[in-house]
Amino acid sequence: MSLIRFENISKSYTSKVVLDKINFQIEEGEHIALVGRNGCGKTTIFQLIASRMEPDHGTIERQRNIRISYLEQIPYFPPHLTLLEIAETAFAELKQIEKKLKEYEIQIAEGNTQLLNEYSKLQSYYQVHGGYHYSSITKKVLSGLGFMHDSWSKKFQELSGGQQTRLLLVLSLLQDADVLLLDEPDNYLDLEGKEYLEEFLISSPKTIVIISHDQRLLTRFPHRILELENGKITSYTGSYLDYREIKEQQYEKQQELYEQQEKELKKQEEWIERFRYKKTRARQVQSRIKQMSKMALIDEPQKYNPKLNFIIESEGRSRSLVLYAENLSMQYNNQILYKDLSFQLYHGERLGIIGPNGSGKTTLLKHLLGHHKGTHGIIRFGHNIKIAYYDQHHNDLNQENEILQELQSVRPDIIPTSLRTFLGAFLFQGDDVFKKVKVLSGGEQSRLALAKLILQKPNLLFLDEPTNHMDLASREALENALLNFDGSIILVTHDRELLDEIVERLIVLKDGNAELVWGNYSHYLWREKNKEENTEFISSSRNQKTNSFEEAKQIKREQRKKERERENVEKQIESLESEIENLELSFSQIDPKDFQKIQTLSHDLKNKKELLLSLYSRWEKLIE
Repeated sequence: MSLIRFENISKSYTSKVVLDKINFQIEEGEHIALVGRNGCGKTTIFQLIASRMEPDHGTIERQRNIRISYLEQIPYFPPHLTLLEIAETAFAELKQIEKKLKEYEIQIAEGNTQLLNEYSKLQSYYQVHGGYHYSSITKKVLSGLGFMHDSWSKKFQELSGGQQTRLLLVLSLLQDADVLLLDEPDNYLDLEGKEYLEEFLISSPKTIVIISHDQRLLTRFPHRILELENGKITSYTGSYLDYREIKEQQYEKQQELYEQQEKELKKQEEWIERFRYKKTRARQVQSRIKQMSKMALIDEPQKYNPKLNFIIESEGRSRSLVLYAENLSMQYNNQILYKDLSFQLYHGERLGIIGPNGSGKTTLLKHLLGHHKGTHGIIRFGHNIKIAYYDQHHNDLNQENEILQELQSVRPDIIPTSLRTFLGAFLFQGDDVFKKVKVLSGGEQSRLALAKLILQKPNLLFLDEPTNHMDLASREALENALLNFDGSIILVTHDRELLDEIVERLIVLKDGNAELVWGNYSHYLWREKNKEENTEFISSSRNQKTNSFEEAKQIKREQRKKERERENVEKQIESLESEIENLELSFSQIDPKDFQKIQTLSHDLKNKKELLLSLYSRWEKLIE
């Protein structure tokens, strides 16, 4: 029997249907990812599974005595409890048994041998359920999710909001539950925490259902994907990448059928139009019209691509050297965040900044921007640099402004109609543009902040956690835009996929030190895991690696340059073809006696056609 079964479940909020007669089941030991756009109803499904709410229609079957762990809210803890004591509340039953065993031991030592049998049974249960290991497991999970030994004695009220959220995750992972529901478990985790969580979940024998926007986690963790879209749920076997491949194949198949249908409809319409007024074909015409009215039409497929669609253009190219930083240091009281950091950033380079929570990543970003003076160092920008900064907390957004007003604050020269069209690319439609910034969700504020950034047409981007609050589709859209951006980027993020796809070099902040590392995040991770075993190899091949990454970086630059050139040539071809078409149309409107005008037009047309041929030739070479 399935652990949980949904049968024809429906759920609505006011007039909005969130779940429309959905059916699915969860089997024992399954690892499942629930995916869908923000606001589609994923959390509603979790609350239904956990009996936090009831469906409007349908039946939810749960295995008898099933234990479900779903900790999405901050529970109350007595103020005297420490972080370690709170974590160990996940083993409350074992702690009670532990206490009972000690009482039995005292009584047995005093001569009450009748308790020996009961003591033996209780001790066996205690052992089977991990009684002798729960303390070490608790400490291991705490350390893995970023709670170092010196924080275990902290009281709950002394923890920050992010630490409290991470503590809830610790409790979820440690609980002895049959089904584990994890809603965005990687929030507030640094890169090391994400790696630990991923390995923990993959190796866990528990039944786990997860909601996450971390593509790396979704690629490695699930056995099955449940997609929630337009109130319906569909199951796909395999990882997120398998799911995307199937979706792409489904789209291509439906697109082919749709195109065949449109071709056939056009053919029939042309035949009908041709013979509509011929009396001899009247019966055939009516028959075909009747046949067409009965056809089951295939809807045009909606490609599973981000609906959020934008590019980041730069206005004015910077010179080769974009940023020069020498001996940067930052210290708060006695805590050194980083020291003696020197580097240069050149045009087109992408630099990532990584490190544990609290290591100083955002501080370094603001130091480079001049928002913090730092304790030491020199920072110089190159010529013709135009900077745009994405603040993860959106402090640069005026909460009292309307969306449209917020864009007008950076580009008052653009008319409102054009700004509204521009906002459509960021999913702000119709009267949405008159919403106050303060009523927007985290994801909506992220999209608005991006829209403001793009309007500035920068050639140097400072990005601080740009994918926070974004769903998978929006993250993919941002990744595509950054890949095609022709300027320079300095990026702080815990998004491992974004780090791998975008950056070519890393600044790693850890334990007060700053290290420059060539390559992306996966290369850095490989190097760290193999550092001790391969010290000699790394030392001997360091120059070779540096050269190979420099070559890879140069190849990437050349590829991006050719892609931009191809796009530019395509735009020129499109424009020139339109001009030629207009010129040819002009010939029909010229007085045949006006030889001078005909000669001028002919000469102009000849030149444009020759230019078009050369552009075609250039385009073909770029394609090759």
